[in-house]
Amino acid sequence: MRIVLTGGGTGGHICPLAAVASQLRLNEQDKNIELLWLGEAGGREELAAKRLNIKFTGLLCGKVRRYFSIRNLFDLIKLPLGFMQAFLILAKFKPRVVFSKGGYVSWPVSLAASLMGIKVVLHESDMVMGLTNKILARFASKVLLGWPIKENLDIKGEIKVVGNPIRSEVLTADRATALNFFKLAGKSPVVLVLGGSQGASEINKFISANLGELLSVCRIIHLTGKNKKEIESRDGYYVAEELSASDLALAYVLADLIISRAGANTLAEIAAWAKPTVLLPLASSANNHQLANAEYFASQQAAVICEPGIADNLKLLVVNLLRDQNKLLLLAKNVKKLAYPNANQNIAGEILKYA
Repeated sequence: MRIVLTGGGTGGHICPLAAVASQLRLNEQDKNIELLWLGEAGGREELAAKRLNIKFTGLLCGKVRRYFSIRNLFDLIKLPLGFMQAFLILAKFKPRVVFSKGGYVSWPVSLAASLMGIKVVLHESDMVMGLTNKILARFASKVLLGWPIKENLDIKGEIKVVGNPIRSEVLTADRATALNFFKLAGKSPVVLVLGGSQGASEINKFISANLGELLSVCRIIHLTGKNKKEIESRDGYYVAEELSASDLALAYVLADLIISRAGANTLAEIAAWAKPTVLLPLASSANNHQLANAEYFASQQAAVICEPGIADNLKLLVVNLLRDQNKLLLLAKNVKKLAYPNANQNIAGEILKYA
């Protein structure tokens, strides 16, 4: 039974694919599943596939940017070449189904599969469907959604809300192990600061500028993003560029409050851990999907939104929330309702229906 996984470029596509691949692997012994990951040659998804020991084949992937760039001209040439590559690879591998996570990496594979009569199962994580997924949804046999999207979608196949897949390593942690790992002195509340897979300069600058004052009311675990670490750890303050999935779970188990961007994967993890959160959606995200995600959580009283660029508001908001246990408990209670604890199994099950 052969299944193709496709998607990549950012952690927003790679981490869910890895989670689904791991879930499918649980069925491998009984169902004799053979996986092939198709993505951008030399991209982050290739490293992820190697870590999971999944066969990987790189494609020429053309990215259509929504702004003027000379690279768009070169990438336009890659588009038909990538499609032909995908067509030949699929013809040779003969999968029964393609699971597509979206992004420019996935379109040549999903389109070629559809034209070849191979079933395509597509997954959208955000509250606003991405451009690639909007196009591919017209050809997909089934469209799976992370959240109940309200926009009108031009989709012929079946739609089902299943939640967002989460790496299992992020979901289990021991508090004693976490305390020993981070070595945060004191007993004040712990604030976990997340900027997504790319980091968040705005949030990093806020923490740097207000670190002394914040440490008077809380301890901080701060993930800056790769190559964005500017200050070192100190008493009550742990800083790192990034953490492995299992170490991130240790951070979640300690967190009393989270400051975060509003990427779908992070929100799914926050919901799974039922943690109160202040969201600063990335204003430049494609289709403004982070704002849509944040507004959905806020509408359910499951998170608080702080508008970007207002550092004083964020500082006051964090301090006031840490002092308001009733508000923290309400946010935690409501965000837990947005979790889909069986998302990985549900998505794998939908794929296996076609495989």
